[in-house]
Amino acid sequence: MRQNNPYPKSPYRKQAGATLIFALVVLAVATLLGISSMRSSNNALKMASSARDHAVAFQAAEAALAQAEQLVLTAKYTDEDFICRDSSSNRCFSSDCKNGLCFTGDLSNAMYRDDCKIAKPAAAAEAWPIKSYWENNGAALPKVQIAKTDIVNSEDLDTETLAVPYMVEFLCYVPRDNQTADDENNRNGGVPLYRVTVRAQGGAGRAAVMLQSVFKSAG
Repeated sequence: MRQNNPYPKSPYRKQAGATLIFALVVLAVATLLGISSMRSSNNALKMASSARDHAVAFQAAEAALAQAEQLVLTAKYTDEDFICRDSSSNRCFSSDCKNGLCFTGDLSNAMYRDDCKIAKPAAAAEAWPIKSYWENNGAALPKVQIAKTDIVNSEDLDTETLAVPYMVEFLCYVPRDNQTADDENNRNGGVPLYRVTVRAQGGAGRAAVMLQSVFKSAG
């Protein structure tokens, strides 16, 4: 004789497990989307901070370059400074860039200014690309103090200043102008040609900008 089950199976019991799995999948997807959104926000914040730091560094480099050029022009270096007979002088241009003054050419046997031999085009012939000079914010190089501009409000200046290192390279002599004749009577008519390089870092150290200029002194 067949008896009826006093506790019939409910159709909802089979659905309970599927609902739990679906909820876990939705939770996992939501978690992944949240993590992705956080990473995207962090990356955007880092990019904005780096862009701001780069702008600070670029403005500081521009101001430092102009100031360093002016220092070179007012120093009025002479032939003795380029020949560097007195290596103890703080105005001596040498191959080791003491005091940030560099000359990798040759004036040892020059009788006239246009006998100056410029450095051969090689990696070791130029000082400015050598990384060691710029390490620790150019610890061994002279520096100019530049007020850090507030990028958010360009009319304001931070009280903090940036110490920007610079390097001056003497590149031999060039004609004073296009009208000066290159003959035996004007062999001492050349003027010094300089290359000035600066490297500025942003206030947060996320970016660095290197600028340089080449110019001749009329004096």
